[in-house]
Amino acid sequence: MKAILDRVIIEPDAKEGMFGSIIIPDDSRKRQHRGTVICCGTGRHNKKGVFVPVGVSPGDVVYYNRYDGIDFDDEGKEYVCILDKDIVGKE
Repeated sequence: MKAILDRVIIEPDAKEGMFGSIIIPDDSRKRQHRGTVICCGTGRHNKKGVFVPVGVSPGDVVYYNRYDGIDFDDEGKEYVCILDKDIVGKE
């Protein structure tokens, strides 16, 4: 698996669906998600032609919004592919 341009592939943290014996539905959880960067592209050129590198590296733990990116499965594992600019923070 390899990301291109300013794309970042993230493996989301395990979903926690229980609080004690109460099951919490997906819609009531926080909108920001946390995951680990698996791979990232090199970056892209902005409108002025200046190269802007990706701001994260493989292994970084990042936060991203729930509805950003594309969810996909690869060999039974869940991943999210998002743009570098859609990452809201990292640890």
